[in-house]
Amino acid sequence: MNYFFIFGLFLFVSCASLAPEGSTPTLAPFVTDGCTMFVDGPFYVQDSWLQCCESHDFAYWMGGASTEREAADVRLENCVAQKGYSFTGSLMYYGVRLGGGPQFSTPFRWGYGWNYLRPYGPLAIKELQQVFRVLTQEQQQRFREILDLHKDNLSK
Repeated sequence: MNYFFIFGLFLFVSCASLAPEGSTPTLAPFVTDGCTMFVDGPFYVQDSWLQCCESHDFAYWMGGASTEREAADVRLENCVAQKGYSFTGSLMYYGVRLGGGPQFSTPFRWGYGWNYLRPYGPLAIKELQQVFRVLTQEQQQRFREILDLHKDNLSK
């Protein structure tokens, strides 16, 4: 019986947070807290993989298709492993795979920059235009590699 209540509550919260038809989805400025709910590096070399987490947060802020989320999670794992912490990279990968889906109303979900629970799907042209409007020049340069993955959508 409790499972039905929890499932019903989950559906209600999920549906209530979807963008109402006719409303304008808006994107908040990009913010990151580093490695959400995790350390930014070992105590003896703090911030070792902080840049990996910030790039990962950028992809999560923007959202997109489920394949883009998988690619962002793999990039996080590889980035941390390249810093010499392969076990930690794998641990982080499984953590974000479990808790980072767009269906959760959390500040670290896939697409957390949008003012609603944006489901999986490629960013539309208007959404990509908002991304570029909200970002500073420094952010556009810093996250150029991730932004370049969306160039094909802009030319449609």
